[in-house]
Amino acid sequence: MSDSTTAWLRELLASAQVGTWDWLVDDDAVTWSDNVERFFGLRREIFEATYQGYLALVVEADRPLVNGNVEALLRGERDEFVLEHRVRWPDDSVHWLACSARCSRDAQGRAVRLGGTVVDVTSRRTAEEALRESEQLFRSAMHHSPIGMALVAPDGHFLEVNPSLCDIVGFSREALLARTFQHLTHPEDLDVDLALLEETLAGRRDTYQLDKRYLHRDGRVVWAQLNVSLVRTPDGAPRYFVSQIQDVTARRTSEAAVRGSEALLRQLAENLREAVWLRDLDENRMLYVSSAYARVFGAEPARLLADPRAWLEVLHEDDREWVAPAVDAVDRGEGFDEYLRVRVGSAVRWVRVQKFPIRDASGRVYRVAGVAEDVTEHRRTEEQTRHAQKMEAIGQFAGGVAHDFNNMLAVILAHTELVGLEPDLTPQLRESLREIVEVAGRAAALTRQLLQFSRKDVLRPRAVDLNEVVRAFATLLRRLLREDVHLELSLSAAPQPVLADPSLLDQVLMNLAVNARDAMPAGGTVFIESRQEDLDEGGEVTPGRYACLLVRDTGVGMGPDALSRLFEPFFTTKPPGKGTGLGLATVFGIVKQHGGTVTVESRPGEGSTFRVYLPTSAEAPTPYLERETPRPLRGGNETLLVVEDDASVRAATELTLRRHGYRVLTAPDGESALRLWEARRADIRLVVTDLVMPGRLNGHQLVEKIRAAAPDTRFVLTSGYSPELFGSELGPGDAAYFVPKPVPMSRLLDVVRRALDA
Repeated sequence: MSDSTTAWLRELLASAQVGTWDWLVDDDAVTWSDNVERFFGLRREIFEATYQGYLALVVEADRPLVNGNVEALLRGERDEFVLEHRVRWPDDSVHWLACSARCSRDAQGRAVRLGGTVVDVTSRRTAEEALRESEQLFRSAMHHSPIGMALVAPDGHFLEVNPSLCDIVGFSREALLARTFQHLTHPEDLDVDLALLEETLAGRRDTYQLDKRYLHRDGRVVWAQLNVSLVRTPDGAPRYFVSQIQDVTARRTSEAAVRGSEALLRQLAENLREAVWLRDLDENRMLYVSSAYARVFGAEPARLLADPRAWLEVLHEDDREWVAPAVDAVDRGEGFDEYLRVRVGSAVRWVRVQKFPIRDASGRVYRVAGVAEDVTEHRRTEEQTRHAQKMEAIGQFAGGVAHDFNNMLAVILAHTELVGLEPDLTPQLRESLREIVEVAGRAAALTRQLLQFSRKDVLRPRAVDLNEVVRAFATLLRRLLREDVHLELSLSAAPQPVLADPSLLDQVLMNLAVNARDAMPAGGTVFIESRQEDLDEGGEVTPGRYACLLVRDTGVGMGPDALSRLFEPFFTTKPPGKGTGLGLATVFGIVKQHGGTVTVESRPGEGSTFRVYLPTSAEAPTPYLERETPRPLRGGNETLLVVEDDASVRAATELTLRRHGYRVLTAPDGESALRLWEARRADIRLVVTDLVMPGRLNGHQLVEKIRAAAPDTRFVLTSGYSPELFGSELGPGDAAYFVPKPVPMSRLLDVVRRALDA
């Protein structure tokens, strides 16, 4: 080869970053190309151009390899070699060189010259080392990974699997490497998996993830979360898939259980009368609203789902202002349990709203649950109970006052009537006595109102036609009404039989009519109607057929506040001095005594309508007006026992009876009366006893004890209270000889005489 050709080749190799060397064996002289410093980190001028100089630069561990190959060339065992070894630069860094060598020999075959090339392959060897370390790290990570991992060929065959995957599906590594993932996939999930795999192979996606089912070796189904990535060759061809398989069977089972629980809770919530909702604070949205929301709040659940604060819109305006900040406090962890008013159309309902926070594991409030219950009927029942308790308390007081007042009136009437029997009284004195009796009578009527209100008046019911009662009382009603107030009757064609005390029905009619008159200061009309109605369950009375007495006026009407207190005793809407406040309370008491109820409807400027419901009677009605023929005062000479705890009443009664010829024994209580009767039972023809007395033996018990010993003994009973107080009803015979206090002298004498003569 010519020198020019050699020079051209050297330039070509230098441009390709390849060094050349030439070693004359006998002279131990090495000639290096000009770019030698690129490979050894030394300038050519200071480089020792001998074989040993070169060998000194080789890393000690690689010298035997280099020296062995050179010796083999020199001995003729080979003509050339290619090897890679390391050299250490002066800066102590290590570089990889790829060296080639060929041997030239003389005619006798002796090595006379070696030459070759050297290339720096440090970058490649570093990359290969990094790749080996990476692969080793990957394989180690794969082997020790707690989740299943696999390398899968594009056709689905397993190339490598880790122990965790073997545990998940129950197959050994060898068994899996002989299978494809298609064999282990549940048939119902295979199409989805293959479709995603095809999209990845086609380059439309790089990875995919899905939950799928694997078939375990023992036949059970294993739920797994699959994550798949595709590894490609440098030219972009699919090489293999890296699959990560995590067993999520427990999670899926738990989720299924949670879904089942949620479905059960949803079903329970949908069947509750209470409205239930759940709000997420992080997203500020409703997660669930039960269908009962429409019934409780009068709005569709979709409205609350759209706006978590929509339920505040239907609140009564008086509640809305204070409720909003209180509800916001629930978001901060406070509870809320309040009775609120909501408007549903024109009606106002009472709703109990409970809201409570739900906390996560760290104690942070992240959700709020709400429950709302329509408690309108409950609140109404509570109000009725409170009203009944208040009426009972006031009734007890009113009854006690009436009882004591009746005793005083009894004394006044008795002595007044006794004085009136004197023959030599002046006309002026007789007129004064008449005035006293008349005023005492009006006072007695007032006490009877109190007793009717407190339900301690004596009830004397009989079957009467409600229509006949109204017609008979209409004449008196027209006199009670002013000339500018008209009365219109609209009574049912059929009789309305009720079991009632006619005189108390008169009282009901009179009070309602007078109230209607006073509600029409400029005149108007009072309408009285009768009909039969069926009352259903849920009211204040037993369901059934009722006679309805309707009294309606065209007056000024009343507002909600007045309606809520209308039947309270001593409450009146009339100006001071114009009403006692006992009229409607008395109506309420009388109707309740008869087993009925009263309702009222009224609005300001629209008049009022009262409905009185009384149970219908199966008995044939008797005539409403039963007139008694006045009888002359009659006395006698029998021995009577008078039992009365009030000394004044006892003395007045004794004086009246003695004045008319009777012999009278007296006792202040039941125990002394029983002892006196036992001592004089042969003489005593009749016992006049008060029913209400202190001590261990009241009048009713005294009657029972005497009757047990002497069934033929006659009795006259007196009281300002009803027989209901004594735990059992008086028999028909007892009721015939019962006289309410205060007892007029003529009435007392007549009843005593009739009882003795019966």
